[in-house]
Amino acid sequence: MTPRLAIVGAGGHGRELLHVVRSADSAAERWHIVGIAADSVEDMQLLDELGIAWIGTVEHALELESFDLALVGIGDWQARRAVAERLALAGVQFPAVVHPSAYVGSAVTRGRGSAVWPTAAVSSQTSLGRHAHVNQAASISHDAALGDYVTVAPHATLCGAVAVGTGAWIGAGSCVLEGRSIGAGSVVGAGAVVTRDVAPWTVVAGVPARLVRELRPPADPS
Repeated sequence: MTPRLAIVGAGGHGRELLHVVRSADSAAERWHIVGIAADSVEDMQLLDELGIAWIGTVEHALELESFDLALVGIGDWQARRAVAERLALAGVQFPAVVHPSAYVGSAVTRGRGSAVWPTAAVSSQTSLGRHAHVNQAASISHDAALGDYVTVAPHATLCGAVAVGTGAWIGAGSCVLEGRSIGAGSVVGAGAVVTRDVAPWTVVAGVPARLVRELRPPADPS
């Protein structure tokens, strides 16, 4: 029986992830996409235009055992983590997907639920954590290590041997220079150039990037 896969999240992030999954699906024919599960849908017409069904809230879809596999298309990393953990408890599995137009080098480790968007480049001997998302045209160089739930926004560049902690957000068009460390839960502003390590739970921006403000970590930041 062909595994049934759902996208979880009906916002822009989830709808983009649907495109990645469909493209990987047409290349590999690994699963049947059953629809989008989401606790709320702001504009059902957007789903209709994509030819994808809303299969109900996450809990309702789980009760009906509507899918075996899922990819979580939620931009906010803490919400992404909460949903992924709920699905995992229900026995749902998470494939790793790569759009056919993306480049992925040799010896790349891809965590469960990770996704690589169109025209992104992930170089050799890098690692992507669980549910990490590398958006369109982003570039990740050799020996970089991305933690779980990291988001790399469009056109961002991570140079060689960059380490990115859990849940960090690398803003659109930003650049992190070689060997730098980006702490857990931190945010690198759009267009920033990171020349020094970024502390956990901070926001940095500018050229070169400087501290903008500190963030409050959740009760369990692991």
